[in-house]
Amino acid sequence: MHFLSVLTTLSVIAVFVFAFYGIRSRSMWLDEAYTVLVSNRPFSDVINEVKYDSAPPLYYLLLSFWVRIFGISEGAVRSLSGLFYIANVFVMYRLGRQLSFHRYVGYVSAFLFLVSPLAIRHAQNSRMYTLLSLLVSLSLLFFFKIISGDKRSKTLITYILVNVAGSFTHYWFLFPLFGQGLAVTILHFRRHFFRFVALITVSVIPFLVLWMPVVLGQQERCGTTWIQKPEFEVIWATIVDFYGRERIGPWVIVVFVALMFTTVQAPRTWSIKASFKSLTAQFSKLKNQVVSRNSLILIIVIVCSFLVPFVVSHIVQPIFVMGRYTIAVLPVFALLLALLLSELADQKLLFICFCFLLAGAQVSLIKSRNEQISYTDRNTAQYLVEHGRKGDVILYTGLSHAGIEYYLALFEKGSFFKRLSYPKELMQHMGWRDIPKMLAEKDELQKEALATARELQSVMGKDAKIWLLYGTDVEVSEPIKVELNSVFRLKEVLDVAGPFHKNIFVFQT
Repeated sequence: MHFLSVLTTLSVIAVFVFAFYGIRSRSMWLDEAYTVLVSNRPFSDVINEVKYDSAPPLYYLLLSFWVRIFGISEGAVRSLSGLFYIANVFVMYRLGRQLSFHRYVGYVSAFLFLVSPLAIRHAQNSRMYTLLSLLVSLSLLFFFKIISGDKRSKTLITYILVNVAGSFTHYWFLFPLFGQGLAVTILHFRRHFFRFVALITVSVIPFLVLWMPVVLGQQERCGTTWIQKPEFEVIWATIVDFYGRERIGPWVIVVFVALMFTTVQAPRTWSIKASFKSLTAQFSKLKNQVVSRNSLILIIVIVCSFLVPFVVSHIVQPIFVMGRYTIAVLPVFALLLALLLSELADQKLLFICFCFLLAGAQVSLIKSRNEQISYTDRNTAQYLVEHGRKGDVILYTGLSHAGIEYYLALFEKGSFFKRLSYPKELMQHMGWRDIPKMLAEKDELQKEALATARELQSVMGKDAKIWLLYGTDVEVSEPIKVELNSVFRLKEVLDVAGPFHKNIFVFQT
């Protein structure tokens, strides 16, 4: 087992690289910036702000404590997700050992989570997704402890607390939790059925009582027009996304499947009949592993975690977001894959495959972190700070609001500029906008543009400038530009762009 020691050493080094390498090099993207701005408010305001998001409040509250200790720099806020990712790798190891009582399965489980590009992406993002994944893993760990006969009060209470925390982290946590209950029902764990009904019921009561009224309000207030109704192909695309996007992911899955047949015994005398018999024996081993109790539980949880949100997306409203929310399924899938590979794959070939995956993940991360991207909110904010003057007005017309506001706060220039948003409703929800609704009410947009221009006339000081961040959605942004052009002097048009603005128009009194 010498190669396991080598793999463990490489993995311990890699987990810190994946969690923290280059976390300060990227500009904060929209959702990250919004999350930090909300979390940086007084504790009493955090809950009210989250009501305009599409998630529960736990991560925001944890990050709120975090930023009060470590600050709001990119490295500081992203490092919390990195710690959740590292913890998740160790929980995956414990899960593998819990299911097999063999540390080899634990190593494979941990590694399959460690090298997932989806897990690495979110390990370096200041959002709740790594916490969601960690809590799903912990819930599974205590679930398997309980059905294995652990009746200690400590285990039962911890299981409930983990589930409560998960339900207050992200709504997708409820799907794997429901899958656990479904598995107990389908597989006839009679000794555990009523116990799990009670445990899961107690787990969701705090969410139903304290947060369900907010969920109903979020459904009305939070826009989902950017989420498409999923087709069935999205399930395969999600599985592929666990181990690489575009062309890489499918090949990784193909290699994993091929590895399951690397222990096929070659017959002493080759013949079609002997080869077929050997291959049939391997298929039999695969079938036996798939229909084992633990594998069936994981399969039911995976199917439930895909199908329930799929159905909800078609009946209620779209909620299936591949590459974000689907990280809730990653630990379950990685664990199932670990059980199959540990039982069926040749260990040395599996080790070689893991080394390639580890090297590929590190090269991809280093390459992406060293890319120079000029059109960022960080660069725009830096330009405004360097060229603006106290009393100037920044006028947002799109989703640049959150990113620029974050960097003004980071640069301690929050009171340096006056800031307005057009349409003003963006001040309430900086993370999304309903473009179809806005374009359906063009008369209202025109009236608001006129009112905003008049408001600026009354508050602008002598020689002050208006820095109009002209949004990429031109039909929404154009009315305010026209009104400002009729009232103020257009001084220059700057080729300073970002993810959600094309140019900066500079107006002066």
